[in-house]
This record gives sequence, C-alpha cells and structure tokens, in this order.
Amino acid sequence: MAVTSRVPSNRDGKLIRKSFPREAEAKTWRQDAAGAVRGGRMRATVAPTFDRAIDAWKAGAETGTIRTRGRRVFAPSTIASIEQNYRLRLKDTLGARRLDRITLSDVQEFVDELDADGVNASTIENTILPLRLVYRYARGKGIVHTDPTDGLELPEKGRGRRVPPSPADAAGLLAVAPEQDRPVWATAMLAGLRRGELMALRAADVDLKAGRLRVERSYDPAAREFSAS
Repeated sequence: MAVTSRVPSNRDGKLIRKSFPREAEAKTWRQDAAGAVRGGRMRATVAPTFDRAIDAWKAGAETGTIRTRGRRVFAPSTIASIEQNYRLRLKDTLGARRLDRITLSDVQEFVDELDADGVNASTIENTILPLRLVYRYARGKGIVHTDPTDGLELPEKGRGRRVPPSPADAAGLLAVAPEQDRPVWATAMLAGLRRGELMALRAADVDLKAGRLRVERSYDPAAREFSAS
C-alpha cells in the first residue's frame, strides 16, 4: 500500500504531496522537502508528465538554454539520440507519468526488466540517460526536488575488449553484402571509418593508385553539416 507524504507550502497556500511504496522513503522525502520549501527551492507547482518534460528539454537543448554540465551546447546528433532512446523504451513505460510521481523503485524495476530481457548494459545506460538529463533540468528549475535516478543500480558493462573481424571474417561479410554496398562496407571495416566520416568522403579523398585514403572531415546527418574529423 502506498504511503503519501505531505509538506505545506505557505507561499502557495497548498500542500505538496508525494506517494512512496515504503514509509521510510516517505519520511526521508518529507524532511528533505520541508527544507527545500523553507529555502525556496521547492514550490507547490504541478509537475509535468515525462512526455512534456522531454519536449521542454529538447526545445531548450536546441536553443542552447539547456547545456551540458560543462556548459557546452548539446550537439544536434546528441539531442536526436536522446530523443530516440526516449521513444524506443521510456515513452510507453513512463511517458504519461508526472515527474514527481516517478520513484527510484519504478526506475529500478524498469532497469531490472530490461536486464532480465537480455538488453545490453550499454543500451540500458543510454536508455536511462534521458531520465537523468530531464531530472537535472527539472531540479534546477525547482519543478521537482528528488531525482529517481539517484542511487539507481545499473548492470555492469562487459570488460572484454571488442575484437575486430579477421580478414577471413571480413571477406565473408563482404561476400554476402549487396554488390553496390561492398565498397562502403569494405572501407568501414578495413579503414576503420565511422559513419559520418564515410558520408563526408569525396572522390578527391581517394587515391587508388597510391592506396591512400584522406579523412579530413565528418558529416552530422542531424545537423546537416560537415565538421573537421
């Protein structure tokens, strides 16, 4: 049975309420929230749903009003990746939930289910990143006081190194690729180019006689712009 904790906000003339699965969590939140209300860091405002919050975060990141911890502007490709991770797994599970009603237990259960389904540890970490960013933004704005990703336990990433395919394996992969795609795949595997570097290659960058490939720039599909590689 859920336990509801309440803290009065005299400035707003309202009660701030939040429910928890355990009484201990409710007591801890009430103590922290009371101090936040006194310090003006928390008010009795209605928190948005995660759907609305991620849209607000995206808009702020695109205009540069929301930045990284190092105060750098988010790259368009990063914003697109954050939104994609949200749409793929978080939206259906937490999208309609209000930020102040998502608990650590909710997020931990979600992570544990992904882990049980065999989802890669790095993929799980990337899936949780939109939550971390939205709550950092929401806490800074005083929309919420607690972050349900604090104390979250994620699966340990594999420590093994990625082993590149052997020449025989690479030849086998190229043999089953469509003929028109083989030059691109061969360049990616044998020269180690990333997708953006492949997309930025020009005919002048390839010298077949000398056996040289010049990589000077990369292309960002999200921003639709080139940059130095």
